Amino acid sequence: MKVSIEKQWEDLVERLVTEGRYHSAERVVSAGLSLVAQQEARLDGLRAIIDASIAAGGDISDDELGAVLETRIACLRAQR
Repeated sequence: MKVSIEKQWEDLVERLVTEGRYHSAERVVSAGLSLVAQQEARLDGLRAIIDASIAAGGDISDDELGAVLETRIACLRAQR
């Protein structure tokens, strides 16, 4: 697969390879895609929690739901 990227990203990739942080442009892109995959997995987890909560029903206020979500987000950020 061939893709085109904006100049700013091309410059970043070149800099990271030149500085020796990555062996090749392919590895930089792979690392970036791994981060996207992790973020998508986290979002899927949050969506599952929300869907399960909706399916379970019950009475919860917006503030209570917000507190639960903030706690979960903090946990996910700590895992980074």
